[in-house]
Amino acid sequence: MQWVRENKPDPQKKKAYRTALIITLSGNILLAVAKGLVSCFSGSIALYADTANSISDGIHSLAMVGGLSIALWIFKSAFEAGKENFAFLTGAGASKEFREEIIKVVKNVEGVETVHHMMSDYVGPKLVVDVHINLPRAKTLDGVHAISDRVIEALEDLPEVDRAYVHVEPYEDFVKADNDVPSQDNA
Repeated sequence: MQWVRENKPDPQKKKAYRTALIITLSGNILLAVAKGLVSCFSGSIALYADTANSISDGIHSLAMVGGLSIALWIFKSAFEAGKENFAFLTGAGASKEFREEIIKVVKNVEGVETVHHMMSDYVGPKLVVDVHINLPRAKTLDGVHAISDRVIEALEDLPEVDRAYVHVEPYEDFVKADNDVPSQDNA
């Protein structure tokens, strides 16, 4: 397909093809009219049958050109739609810039110590985001749940995000593992 996009037809060749098509169609029409007139004046049944054949050839030529034009238009439209939506259809993730924005949004939620893992996948036109955050071990279950809910709400407020999932781990375990940089996986 890249060859097709890069090798556009020469405008002079396009004009020559159009001219040839117009001459062919015009020739078939003129031939049919001439045969029809002669068959009427001469009363020849064979010439009348040949006139019908010429008219049939002209109609067939027009149908072929029209059908080919429509087929090419359909192919072009389908190709462009597929190219535009390929990432959505194959489950691509958010761009690097948007992943960084997601992490920033999560870190701005009060109570979140760090974000150590983030994944995103397109499901249709929107993203599903999965983040792993670290909270102090001393937090109560209710406190952890409230922070997790705020993170989900903050992420789902982003217009590009459909759903968000939050996995919570103790901050102390994160520090013991000497993890300085959160991962920004793009599944």
